Amino acid sequence: MFEIKDCKNMEDIRKSIEVLDDEIVQLLAKRSLYVKESAKFKKSLQEIKNANRVKEVLESKKELAIKYGVSSTLIHDLYKIMLTHFLKEEQEQEEFENQKNNPKTVKIAIIGDYNEKVTAHICISQAFSLSYNKTQIDVDFSWIDTRRVNIKHLKKFDAIWCAPSSPYKSMQGVLNAINFARTNNVPFLGTCAGYQYTAIEFARNELDYINAEHQEVNKDASMPLFTLLPSITEEREVDVFLYKNSLLKKIYNKQHIKEEFEGNYVLNSKYAHIFNNSAMTLVAMNKNKEAKALEIKENRFFIATAFQPERSALIGKSHCLIEHFINCAYEYKLLNKQS
Repeated sequence: MFEIKDCKNMEDIRKSIEVLDDEIVQLLAKRSLYVKESAKFKKSLQEIKNANRVKEVLESKKELAIKYGVSSTLIHDLYKIMLTHFLKEEQEQEEFENQKNNPKTVKIAIIGDYNEKVTAHICISQAFSLSYNKTQIDVDFSWIDTRRVNIKHLKKFDAIWCAPSSPYKSMQGVLNAINFARTNNVPFLGTCAGYQYTAIEFARNELDYINAEHQEVNKDASMPLFTLLPSITEEREVDVFLYKNSLLKKIYNKQHIKEEFEGNYVLNSKYAHIFNNSAMTLVAMNKNKEAKALEIKENRFFIATAFQPERSALIGKSHCLIEHFINCAYEYKLLNKQS
């Protein structure tokens, strides 16, 4: 490197600046190591974020700039960028350590009669695993046989998922679990058959349609809330329209979606009107104007869909609805700890 007075041409100046830049980067790297080491002596995120300390550093560098005859604005801006970067690094490291020492977990009850031959059942556990990268929450899930639904036992969980594949071994067990989640504001997700029996539970216990039935259980029902499709099974992937002000639309952040289906029962259009102006509302439909999802806005998370978001696991993708469900379960867990 040349002294300034010894530079004879532009090449000499460039070479000298390159040497200085190398030294600056080395010093920044060394400073970074000191910053990382300092995190060991800070007791909390609040101490890391200490705004007064940042202000003090910026003021002191302004004085140095004046002392050495360099623009104080330049030094202020450079240090502000640098401090912001280092603070972010410290916060991320602190959060990582906290998570490592205190991993986030939730307990989720899956109501259904588990069958390894049912694709959706296999997908649920995979969907939880895939969601971890987005939520950073471990899911400790338990399958609960519909004949063994016990309300006292359900109170130990942070959320409830009513799974596909019916008829269930105990329709009453399923309805009891759904009712418990709904009336106690426990995060709840129902998919496929879980959606169908969610509608039946609400119709019976909230809207007083005590004869609301599922045609697969009672072919001669006086009020068949769910009836058999003309075709044997619904096509696998279907376009779905989400209602504008629904939580479902907010979660997906779009109004038109494509989702996976595997079912042959639909909400009887003759009775769809019973959900008008009720706490549980229809929030999605397909091109045939058939209802495809229900939700209760007043609850922290109570959504039931005719489609199966868990099937996203078949292509190795996490699903936004399941991620949101898990996050709500964790929030519910924290609230219970505080109360």
